[in-house]
Amino acid sequence: MTVLAIPLLGERVDWRTWCAVIAGFVGVLITIDPFTTSWSWVAVLPVIGALGSALRDILTRQMSARETTTSILFYSTLLTILLPLVTVPFGWRWLEVGDALIVLVVGVMVGCAHYLYIDSLRLCESRRSRRSNTR
Repeated sequence: MTVLAIPLLGERVDWRTWCAVIAGFVGVLITIDPFTTSWSWVAVLPVIGALGSALRDILTRQMSARETTTSILFYSTLLTILLPLVTVPFGWRWLEVGDALIVLVVGVMVGCAHYLYIDSLRLCESRRSRRSNTR
């Protein structure tokens, strides 16, 4: 997200943040170990997921300046529910009652966390604008 925030949000990144980003990237390289013979392209999927997550966060941050937290949460939840439905023909089966309850509880918890996350991005944006106004 830090790397994408430069061109997409116009942010400046200091050297300490760059050190943290580079250390994280080195950690990813150590984890997926792309230089061995047993390396598989499947190891890139988490990196693609992280890229998608970063783009979602940047988009959410931009939207939080003009949309309410509830509307952002509603549409992101709707997409989260509808997009996986394309995989239904590939072998879905109905959940048992206990599993469905677990999914419901986790869904509510993730929804609450996402609401707070959207609000935190709004606070981040408002703090930055207050800081730039005082300089």
